[in-house]
Amino acid sequence: LITLLLVLGSSHLALADVIEVDPAGNADADTIAGGLLLAADGDVVDVRSGHYLESVTVPPGVTLRAADSAVVRIIGAVWSEPAVTLSASSTLDGVTVYGGGPGLSYLWAGDGGPEGLLITDVLIEASYGAGLQVQGAPAGAAGLDLSLRRSEILRPAGAGVDLDLTPTSGPGGVNSTVAI
Repeated sequence: LITLLLVLGSSHLALADVIEVDPAGNADADTIAGGLLLAADGDVVDVRSGHYLESVTVPPGVTLRAADSAVVRIIGAVWSEPAVTLSASSTLDGVTVYGGGPGLSYLWAGDGGPEGLLITDVLIEASYGAGLQVQGAPAGAAGLDLSLRRSEILRPAGAGVDLDLTPTSGPGGVNSTVAI
């Protein structure tokens, strides 16, 4: 019985929820921020076609992606803040990020484990700062694994990619891999 509970319990943990976002209101949420509020580590937030005027934070371990053949444009709501802020082990896939200062941002938390970010098929356009900004390398961080695949950064006001892996305290920033 104990073995059965452990097997059932562990298989339940492996299941990810898919949360759907539709600006027309025909889904779990009508805003990306609303969909992300429903998401937990391992979940996928599928976004249907539309223009979304909002600034969002992708929680740790969550995938934010355009639904099949959807055209998704996230327009930063505040010019001086990131349009999209990524968290540890999050994924961004198939969307356009417009505006924001920077367009995409990641503040390296450094909880002691390696942190991975995957950005695939993303267009970052006309940001008021860097297109993609990664900041900090906390003491004790095991490393950062950042992959930027099949993505473009067009017309940023600042650097296209701004990687500041200077330790915020202590040695930090060891064993980091950046693949662009």
